[in-house]
Parts: sequence; structure tokens; C-alpha cells
Amino acid sequence: LGLALVAYLLYKLPSKVNDIKFRRSTLPMTSKFKPETPWWVLVQMLLNLSIAMAQSLFQEAEWQIAWMMSCFMFYQCLLISYRPYFCPVTYYCDVVSTFGKTLILTAAVPYQMTPD
Repeated sequence: LGLALVAYLLYKLPSKVNDIKFRRSTLPMTSKFKPETPWWVLVQMLLNLSIAMAQSLFQEAEWQIAWMMSCFMFYQCLLISYRPYFCPVTYYCDVVSTFGKTLILTAAVPYQMTPD
């Protein structure tokens, strides 16, 4: 329900540019992004959902790690391509932290492998 509500609010955002009440109610959701990329909050929600679903989708730890690594790498590519944040420091922090998460997962792979 939350994901659908955010998608609906982002869909209505361009048509409600002059509606002060609507803009104030969506300000916490869109204030940290550039005016042309308010939809990035939806990308972040989908990333969090896909990471949380790793345990439901895969039983083996190796596949869970591979899934999470691919999600983070895809997010990193999108992040570098779109540069959605209003503040450059926030952008660079997100780039570095996403790279760090991927690096931690890469380091965890040898410890999760089962002997054949």
C-alpha cells in the first residue's frame, strides 16, 4: 500500500505544482532530490524491498548474497547515471556507502560457500 501511495503522489506531483498544501505534504518525500528527479524515493523503496526479499526468494546464502550484490550494483549504476540528489555531499555519500555495502557482501562470499 505504501509503495502504491508514493507512486500515486509522484504521479500527481507535476499537475499540482501550484497547490501549496499538496507541495507541503510531499516536501519530506521530495526535498532532498533535484526538481527533475523526485521519483528517486521510489527507486530507494524498490531497492529496500528487493534487498528484504532476498531471504524469501532464495534459501541458500550464496544466492542471497549474489542477489543483494546485483541489486546494489544496479542501484549504483542508476545513481551514477542520474545524480538525483540536490546536495552533492549527499550524492557522494550514497555512492560511497553503496560501494561499501557491495564490498562487504563481496568479502562475505567465501565464508558462505558450502563445501561440495
